[in-house]
Amino acid sequence: MRYILPGIEKNKKEKLKLIHKELNELYEFRNIICHAKWYLAKKDKSVRVKVESDKDGWIEFKNYYVTKRDISKRITRIKKIILEIDDLIENLFQGQ
Repeated sequence: MRYILPGIEKNKKEKLKLIHKELNELYEFRNIICHAKWYLAKKDKSVRVKVESDKDGWIEFKNYYVTKRDISKRITRIKKIILEIDDLIENLFQGQ
């Protein structure tokens, strides 16, 4: 991200960094949803997302709790970020 930041005002850089951070968080959530073992989903809304083993070889299943509300909140956030990106791009090139 450094290569596009040199000529940008400080407040716009901060906004861009915040958008970048939020997009990474959404990307992680997307990976959880896409790669989860949905056929192993439980009634408590947990789904297996990874298997880890410790140094002694014991296996531990990592579960993630997914609700419709979680997914809906992420979709709403994505829509807001799209608008924020549009506004930021418009402001960046307004003076040129």
